[in-house]
Amino acid sequence: MVISISGKPLDRKCHGEDPAEHPVLTKKAGDENSIFLEALYMSMGIGFFTGFIGLVGSILLLPSWRETYSRFLNTLILKIFMWWKE
Repeated sequence: MVISISGKPLDRKCHGEDPAEHPVLTKKAGDENSIFLEALYMSMGIGFFTGFIGLVGSILLLPSWRETYSRFLNTLILKIFMWWKE
């Protein structure tokens, strides 16, 4: 029979034993900095995602932008090819 145990241990003691001492959690010095960095990285990820979807979505949804972007890529590829061929 398997009993799953969860939660803090009970503060029971047997006769002749010292009471159980639980470790006290202390605040680390770098906690405030790590919270700031975590929020910074999350904000950077959300900003990148929003900007990327905004740009790619505009190119995919607007026909004039799609056509302009295709021309730009064709011109760029031709210039690179001609430079490479020299």
